[in-house]
Amino acid sequence: MRNGYSIIQITNATVCNFRKLTTWDINSYSVTCDKQRKFSMVKYGVNGSDHNTTWRCQMYSLDYAILGPSSNVTVLIHDSSPILSPNSPLYIRNGGSLALTCEIDQDVAVVTWIRNGYSSIQITNTTMCNFRKLALLDMYNYSMTCDQQRKFTIVKHGVNGTDHNTTWRCQMYSLNYTDLGSSSDVTVLLHGLPSVKSLISPIEVLEGNSLEVVCQSDGIPSPQLTWSPQGEDKLNQSRLYFHSVTRNQNGTYTCAANNTMTFINGTVISGSDYQIMFLNVLCKLTLPFTNV
Repeated sequence: MRNGYSIIQITNATVCNFRKLTTWDINSYSVTCDKQRKFSMVKYGVNGSDHNTTWRCQMYSLDYAILGPSSNVTVLIHDSSPILSPNSPLYIRNGGSLALTCEIDQDVAVVTWIRNGYSSIQITNTTMCNFRKLALLDMYNYSMTCDQQRKFTIVKHGVNGTDHNTTWRCQMYSLNYTDLGSSSDVTVLLHGLPSVKSLISPIEVLEGNSLEVVCQSDGIPSPQLTWSPQGEDKLNQSRLYFHSVTRNQNGTYTCAANNTMTFINGTVISGSDYQIMFLNVLCKLTLPFTNV
C-alpha cells in the first residue's frame, strides 16, 4: 500500500504472481518471493513523486484471514543531481575568465556542458579528463580540470560580448550511462567598460543653420550618455541638437559615457569614458542689395 492505497497484490505467493490495483505503470515494478516468506517489491527510476511517500504491506493467510498490516516506511528521495557553482547570476569583467564547477556525489563517466540550451563541450573520460567540443566554439579559449572528489571545472579565458547573458548547466551520466540529471542554470553577466566612439572635431557650421551631433559608446551594460555644453548643466541624452546656431554657442562640448553594475555580494563596479568636441560657428555674411 502506498499512501494508504492498494497498488500491487501478490495473488499467488508460491509462484509469485502479482497484479496492479491502480493505473500505475506496472513495468516500473518487480516482485520477488522466497521460501522464507520474504516478499520484495522494487520500483525502478524513482523520482520526485516518490518523495515523502509511505509504504506498508498487508498480508492474508491461506484462508484469507487478515494477518494485519506492517508498520509504515517513509521514503525520502535524496537529490543526487549535479550542483553547479558559483551561484547565478555570475558577474565577470569583460576580458576576464569564466570558471564553472560541477560536482556530484556519484561516480561519473561523461560530463556534458550545455550553453544556451545546446550541448557544447563533453568530458568523455573523467579519469583522464579528455574532452571534445560539440558546437562551434574556439576550444583554444577553454580548459578543463577533473579531480577525485567528482568536481569538474570548465574555464573560458578572455570572455567577451558573446558571453554576456548566456546560461550554462552541466549534464552527467553514470558509469553504466544512466542519466544522472542536469544542474540548475547559471547566467553569466559581463561588465564591459564604456568606450565613446571618436567624434569629429572641430565641427564647423554656418551661423543660423541647424546641426545634430550624435554620441555613441560601447559597453556592457549599455552606458548612459550625457552631453555637457560649456558652462551649462549636463544633458542626459545621446543627441545634441542645435535648431539655429549662434556665435555664442562656440566652444567645447563633452560627451561622457558611464555604466554601473552591482554584484550579488553588493560590490559595485563602474566605468566611464568621454570625448570632447569643439564647435566652430562661422559668421554668416549679409551682402547689401544693389541695383545694376
